[in-house]
Amino acid sequence: MLSFLGDHQKAVECFDKVLKINPKHLNSWFIKGKVLSDLGKYEEAIACFDNATSIDSNNSDIWHSKGFALGKLGKHQEEIECHALALSIIANSKKAELTRHKADSG
Repeated sequence: MLSFLGDHQKAVECFDKVLKINPKHLNSWFIKGKVLSDLGKYEEAIACFDNATSIDSNNSDIWHSKGFALGKLGKHQEEIECHALALSIIANSKKAELTRHKADSG
């Protein structure tokens, strides 16, 4: 909420406090990374996204955000790889959803 109010640095401090208590809190790593990215701190943002993907490697939003930050640093090959992985996760999720739907219908 603080980042939406423009107090990005205070938001980062709050996420740091949460992560001291629970270093596996996925959303704190993810949103902290997004806030740092908004501040132009792309290396720090990528480190947060790396922590988030170590908790949940099947979250396409995290991979897209990491790709964006990598692109800002001119690391375009890595950016493409992250976006491709995110799209693969989405496609696999949709395929599983269709399979479940067919199984439920049949």
